[in-house]
Amino acid sequence: MITKLIKDLFLMKNLFLLFAIFLFFSCEPSVEFTAGVENRIRGIADFGPYQANYLSDEFMLGDCFDSEVCTISKYDDGDTGNERYYIDISSLDYFNDPNNCYSLWDGMQHSLRIITTANEIENNFQISSGNSAYIGSDESPILTIIYNIKRYSSAQGDENIEYVGHVGFLDVAELNNDEAYISGSFYGTVYRENEFGGVDSVMLKNFIFNNVNVFNQ
Repeated sequence: MITKLIKDLFLMKNLFLLFAIFLFFSCEPSVEFTAGVENRIRGIADFGPYQANYLSDEFMLGDCFDSEVCTISKYDDGDTGNERYYIDISSLDYFNDPNNCYSLWDGMQHSLRIITTANEIENNFQISSGNSAYIGSDESPILTIIYNIKRYSSAQGDENIEYVGHVGFLDVAELNNDEAYISGSFYGTVYRENEFGGVDSVMLKNFIFNNVNVFNQ
């Protein structure tokens, strides 16, 4: 009787674990869009000791230029003779409150570019780029991430620092060429060599772009 009870409990435990694993792998991450951030890019720049919010500047027709755009252009890679597509998602976060060109510099300005290539343009796609990725490497497609920050520090004065990396994940949930917009999410890590010969890194987390304008060249 006790042996049967132990077997039943063991079976129930295994069934519970299998159910938990099924739920974990069946729940795919989804892009959660928030009203009020249309045609914007937002996320978090994690420097380690502190974090900085990133929200691209608001476009105001006739006054403030569009601070976020996805540019798609065709090129020939030269090696295979095949025509490929160059995708460049760029944005600026220069102003704080209000988040447009009517505001003065608040002591910190960011910019972000997410660059990749594709053999064809699809309505949705994902690109994962690892440590071995670099221009000319065997890993293709790859991401090139360029993050720039201008800030004022009482110790260093005015700083203008650029971080570059290839480690990241780009999830394009919708690329609508007919209506010319792109939506999705992104995370990655960028690096730079500091003045002491060491390496500083910034984690770019929880980035979402919602209905960002697409410009086809």
